[in-house]
Amino acid sequence: MLTAKRFTVIEMSGSPYEMGLAHGRDCKGLIRRLVRKFDSMVLPAEYQEASRDVVRGAMPIVRAEAPDLYEETEGIAAGAGLEVEAVFRLNCASELHAWRGCRDLQAVTTVSDGCTSFAVENAGSSLIAWNMDWWRIWQPFLVLLHGQPDLGPRFLAFAFAGCVGRPGLSENMAVSANYLPYRASSVVACGNADWAGPGIPYNYMTRMLLQQTSTLPRP
Repeated sequence: MLTAKRFTVIEMSGSPYEMGLAHGRDCKGLIRRLVRKFDSMVLPAEYQEASRDVVRGAMPIVRAEAPDLYEETEGIAAGAGLEVEAVFRLNCASELHAWRGCRDLQAVTTVSDGCTSFAVENAGSSLIAWNMDWWRIWQPFLVLLHGQPDLGPRFLAFAFAGCVGRPGLSENMAVSANYLPYRASSVVACGNADWAGPGIPYNYMTRMLLQQTSTLPRP
C-alpha cells in the first residue's frame, strides 16, 4: 500500500556556492548514500566505466554556459565532502539512461514511462502540474529545494539529493517536463558523438529556465 511522504525541504540562500554548500551539508548523508548506489541504480556494470567519459564531456559545457550552477555544484560537493565529478554525475541520471539506450540500440531507452505534465488557463490565471513517473527506488533520495539566491528569483525545485534541480517554480514562472526518449538507429554508430554528444544536462537546463524573468523572447 502506498503512503504519503513529506519530502525534506532544503533551505538555500546567498551566492551559488553558499547555496550549494548549505545543500551539501544538510543532505550530506543522503548524498553520499546516493553516490554509493547511483551506478548500480542507473547502469549495468559493463557500462559504468565508459559512462564516466560521457559525464566528463558535459562538465566544461555547463561550466561555460551556466557558471553559477557549476559553482553551486562545487558547493554541494564541498558540503558533502565529495569530488565535484561525483556530484555532477548525480545530475546526469536522465542522460545516462538515454546513453545506455543508445548503447543497447533499444527502440526506446531503459525508461519506458516518463513524467506527465499539464497546464490549464482560466480567467487570466494558469495552473501547471507535473508528476515524476520514475522508479520507486529514487523516492528515498528526493528533496524539495527552496532557493533564495543573491541574484535572480526565488524558486522551489524538486530534486534528488545532491542535484541542482528538476522541474519547479520561481517567482516568475513554472517549469514542467515530459521525457522524450532517444530512439536508437542502426544507421548511427551507437554511443558516439554522432548520435548524441555532450551538452547541458536536464537538471541544469530546468534551473536555467527557472532563472528567467519571462517566457517572452528578448527584443
